[in-house]
Amino acid sequence: MNRVSVKLSLDDCPDGLTGEEFPLPARADVYDALTSKRHYKQSYDHLAAVETIKKGRGTHFQPGIVDAFLVVKQKFDMITQKLEDSESYKPCE
Repeated sequence: MNRVSVKLSLDDCPDGLTGEEFPLPARADVYDALTSKRHYKQSYDHLAAVETIKKGRGTHFQPGIVDAFLVVKQKFDMITQKLEDSESYKPCE
């Protein structure tokens, strides 16, 4: 099962998992989901992604995950910028 950007309230999860029962990577990949272009949405820039994550703290996203992200958020931005500047970078369309 693909668990992407897990929210705190998952009443309809097929696996019956909730909160911390989800694997950590499934709880922590919202930045990538927000900053990646999808066929149904445009990508968010770094600041918009950070604001969305901060606003969802405690409602959509687990506070501990958000707090950990906020400590290292600039590293996420630097990595994204480095990838975008790379000639080999090909974003998903």
